[in-house]
Amino acid sequence: MSDVDDLKSRLEDWKRRFNERDPHAIGMQIAHMLWRSAFYRSVNESRRFLPNDAEGGKQANATLHQFIEDGFFVGNSIAIRRLLDRSPGSGPRGVNSLYGLIRDIKDQVHLLTRANMLAARGLEYDFEPIKDRAFDEARSKSSGGYFVAPNGWFEAEFWHKAMDRLCGVTEDRRSPRDTPDQRRLESLLTELEERGRSVEEWANKFVVHAASQESRQTLNRGEQSMSLSALWLAERVVVRAAGFTLHYFVDGTNVGGIPHPQFDQFIYLDRPFIESCAVSAMQRAWQEHSQEIDSCKKWFWDRPLLDKSEAFAGFEDVKEVSEIA
Repeated sequence: MSDVDDLKSRLEDWKRRFNERDPHAIGMQIAHMLWRSAFYRSVNESRRFLPNDAEGGKQANATLHQFIEDGFFVGNSIAIRRLLDRSPGSGPRGVNSLYGLIRDIKDQVHLLTRANMLAARGLEYDFEPIKDRAFDEARSKSSGGYFVAPNGWFEAEFWHKAMDRLCGVTEDRRSPRDTPDQRRLESLLTELEERGRSVEEWANKFVVHAASQESRQTLNRGEQSMSLSALWLAERVVVRAAGFTLHYFVDGTNVGGIPHPQFDQFIYLDRPFIESCAVSAMQRAWQEHSQEIDSCKKWFWDRPLLDKSEAFAGFEDVKEVSEIA
C-alpha cells in the first residue's frame, strides 16, 4: 500500500471516529457534554431569582437541586474523562477518545506531507492554473458581479493554507515534503492531559471508583473536590483541541458547538415541578420503596438473589425519561 492510500484510509477512519452518527463518536460526545453544560449553567443562573424563605434560604427543594447538581458533575466529569481516555483507539476493542485520535495523528505524522494530504483527498497540488481559469471564465461571462465556481481549486487552496500554518512556512516557500512538527502534537497531548488531570483524577476517585481514604490521599488539594470553574475550563480545553484537530487534520470543518435546540428547552420550567395533589402519592412511593429495601435485609443464601416472580413486580408503572420527554 502506498503512503497516499495509507493516509486516505486513515483519514476515513479519523473522520468516522469523529463525525459518524454514533453515540460514542467524538463529536457526539462533545455535543452531549456541551448541551448538559449549557442547560446546567442556565438552571444555575435561575437560582438567583428564587425568593428567600423566613430563614434567609432559597425557596427551593434542596433534594431536587442536589439531584440536578450531582447529575451535572457526574455526567460532565465522566465526559471529560472519556474524551481524554488514553486506551487504544482502533480495532474492535478500541475506544473513541479525542486524546486517542490526536495520538494516532501524531504517530502517523510521517504520512502527513503536503503532497500526501492533497493526494489522499483527490486534490490537485498545483491548483493555481485551475483557479485562474475559473476566474477568467467567470469574468468573461459577466460585465458586473460574477460567481466563481470552486471546483478543482478551492479545497486544494484550503489545505495548502492549512499546511502553511501547520508547517510554519509561507506560500512562496511551500514544498511537497512539508510535514507538521511531531513535537507540537506531542506538546498538545501533554497539555491536554495536564489541563484535564484534575477532572480525570476526581472522576476516578469519586465517581468511577469508590476509592478508599488511603487512595484519595494521593490526590493533591485541587483534585480533592470539583468546582464549576474546573469543569468549564476543562471543557474549553477539549473543545479547542477538538476544533483544531478536526479543522487542520481531519476534514477542514469545525466543532459544531452547543447543539441548536430543535424545541424550546425551557418549556414548562415556569410551572411547579409537581402539582400539590401529588405530594401524598410521592410520600406513598417513598414509603413503598423503603419497605421494599427493608425486606431485602431478610434474604439468606438458601434463596436466589432474585426470584423470577419478583423480577418486574411493582415496576409496571415506572416512567422512563423517554416516556415523559
